[in-house]
Amino acid sequence: MEKFQELRVWQEAKALVVFVYKCTKVFPLEERFGITSQMRRAAVSVAANIAEGSKKRSARERRRFHEMAETSLEELKSHAMIASELAFFSDAKDSEAILEHGRRVGRMLARLTATIRD
Repeated sequence: MEKFQELRVWQEAKALVVFVYKCTKVFPLEERFGITSQMRRAAVSVAANIAEGSKKRSARERRRFHEMAETSLEELKSHAMIASELAFFSDAKDSEAILEHGRRVGRMLARLTATIRD
């Protein structure tokens, strides 16, 4: 098992990726290279940056990767709100579920970042 797999925040971020992929399967086909791709890439980026940051030796580098994960999380939330406005979700509750899951990952990430000492 890789070190990052033990991080609860990475586990939650990975679960968010899976949920986003499932939700976006029903988006209009013409959005495959638009918002569908953007949402998936943003979600994957959150988990990837947490994983990558876990390998960095300096506190500054770990914080930098956590910040990138946080910005990707905000991007994902923005896309989810827009997709909801466009009625792309098959279940209107899916958008709110993505937002709530994103908030939870964000809180966990903030707590992890706060533990990093120089």
